[in-house]
Amino acid sequence: MTVEAILDGTWLRATEYITEVDGDTETMDLAFYRYNVEAESLQIFQLYEHAHLSTLLVEPTSSGFRWITGPLAPQLVFIRTQNGFEYCAAEEGHDTPSVQMSYTPA
Repeated sequence: MTVEAILDGTWLRATEYITEVDGDTETMDLAFYRYNVEAESLQIFQLYEHAHLSTLLVEPTSSGFRWITGPLAPQLVFIRTQNGFEYCAAEEGHDTPSVQMSYTPA
């Protein structure tokens, strides 16, 4: 994952590459974060394969942030760790995340 400030610094572009063990890229997601002055909140625009676009609000948590998703949608949580951050996608009604990834700087 790479994150960089773009334009005048009011946008963050986060590019996530999920790779196979052999190093080939399996998927790529592109997310743009911006502070929405009118809504007084952080917003994300996520672009991912098969022409999908999600527009969500972001809510801070005590250890990171989460994307505010709709009812029955996976809850997406980003947690700061000592060496980077962890990403979890949890389905409603399940005790364990359906997807969990740890990111550390290269």
